[in-house]
Amino acid sequence: MSALLDPPDYFDGFSWALPNAFADALALCRFEQGDMLYDTRRAYEGEWASAVRHIKHRVEVTFPLRGGGARSSDSEDSAFEDNWNSKVVIRLVDHRESREREVTTTQGNLYSLLWRGDLAVLDGQSSSPPLGARHLLAKLNLVLDSLRSGNVRTIGSSTVFLLPFDHTSKLLRSKLRTVATALEALDAKYGVVAVKDLELQGEEAFAPTTCVVWFAMSPQHKPEAINNQLKRHLHKPSKDKKTDRENFNLKTHGLLASS
Repeated sequence: MSALLDPPDYFDGFSWALPNAFADALALCRFEQGDMLYDTRRAYEGEWASAVRHIKHRVEVTFPLRGGGARSSDSEDSAFEDNWNSKVVIRLVDHRESREREVTTTQGNLYSLLWRGDLAVLDGQSSSPPLGARHLLAKLNLVLDSLRSGNVRTIGSSTVFLLPFDHTSKLLRSKLRTVATALEALDAKYGVVAVKDLELQGEEAFAPTTCVVWFAMSPQHKPEAINNQLKRHLHKPSKDKKTDRENFNLKTHGLLASS
């Protein structure tokens, strides 16, 4: 399952080119001093003398300082929301017009520029932050219906486990490795579908990096056995247990459904 676990070279869904090096910045919505962002992949590839002819705009982040006041990845969702309205200072360079200007805006506006490609957003009010992968948990039944009625024929008669995912998230990358290891023993087939391709109502409210990873297993593997297999890998018993009862709910991680 190495292909599933390998991060993408660039994150899809953005108007600007966002290589994997910016995974943490996207996960936390925090770009920092020294970050250099371009509107084309060519800026990151090949010789600069050739690539520079294809650049329309670039952004150089000058504030905040690198590492200063950064939130822990233990609370990625709340950090993203907290940083969305925080201050960022950039130098916006127009390569075609050979001019530049300093812009003081919000991290959310910068994220929106990279996402939508509209420079005017830098001078406006921040919109609401997009929804993250955890908000997909409540929609997984609809996701399953969309997958089964769509082109993912592999899952038609299979027992399926759906996992909300985002490659920018350290926590979710770790969870995906754990789930993949657990289900590999069951010869699970797998795939990834971006939220924008699921035809869900309100999908435009989700961050462009959100997606669903599906695992499909033969019906001979009963849901109870799959649940137990995942529990052995995902469950972390409390160190201060007062009873022998194990509180594990797979629904807090994803959706397990039989055909």
